[in-house]
Amino acid sequence: MDLDFVIDRLKAETTGFKAIGGAADMDAALAGAVTVPSAFVIPLADQASEQAHTGTYDETDLNEFGVVLAVSNLRDTRGAAALATLAPIRAQVRGALAGWVPDEDTGEPVTKVRGQLLRFDGDGRLWWIDRFVWKSFYRSNP
Repeated sequence: MDLDFVIDRLKAETTGFKAIGGAADMDAALAGAVTVPSAFVIPLADQASEQAHTGTYDETDLNEFGVVLAVSNLRDTRGAAALATLAPIRAQVRGALAGWVPDEDTGEPVTKVRGQLLRFDGDGRLWWIDRFVWKSFYRSNP
């Protein structure tokens, strides 16, 4: 699943991130080379379902992706300060993506599904993922 258009959207619609990237960037960040705050757009799942009708083949695709956020607040190694740092960043990401229609010809608006803690490193660094979905449509050539 190519998510460059989501990365581009976040770069255009949010401020304050030191880095916004994809899955390969996140892999490097998890290895220790992360600047905070950062956002990483990763594919999570897709599901297709056929739309019944005669003639050309139509399909509805449900595409799920995650925005992994890395934040840090060294003033509190228990995580409360990092959570406070996380809240406005999550709001920016949601504001940039929720309700946005990536392709008005073949899809519907992006919606937020859920968010969850991925990990807390114990050094004030916190990793969070917000999951989003959008429905797109596919039609085979007649």
